[in-house]
Amino acid sequence: MVKRITIFLVLAGLVLCLSCANNDKPFHPGILREGKVSIYNQSGVRIRLLDFTQTRGDEETSVVINRSLNSGFRYFLLNMLDGGDTDIFPGGDYITIRYRSEVANPDDPMTPLFDQTIDHTVNGITVYYVKTGGRYTVSP
Repeated sequence: MVKRITIFLVLAGLVLCLSCANNDKPFHPGILREGKVSIYNQSGVRIRLLDFTQTRGDEETSVVINRSLNSGFRYFLLNMLDGGDTDIFPGGDYITIRYRSEVANPDDPMTPLFDQTIDHTVNGITVYYVKTGGRYTVSP
């Protein structure tokens, strides 16, 4: 009985050590799929899409969107590194999107209700749902 408990504790300790190993590299699947990225406003207030940055390896481009998006509407980002004629991005492109509410914070009327940034690596079709208070959820 003592032998079984000792073996169990050693195996549990080994599993715990392996699961807590520190790896500074972010996880990236081996194959990233091309896809589309869209923002769907479900916040209940109008938001302003400010800008987005698209990075692919050493190439990078930043685009000022400066577009209002009413609640209940969707906006598809365009692939600017490939000419801006399509909304399909190659898998692995890294995108940063900034948006904020067009409604003032009631506690501080000089600031927006929320101001957020989304960081994203393209891997298939992704929809970001902007929720109340500027939070967002992701649907692959």
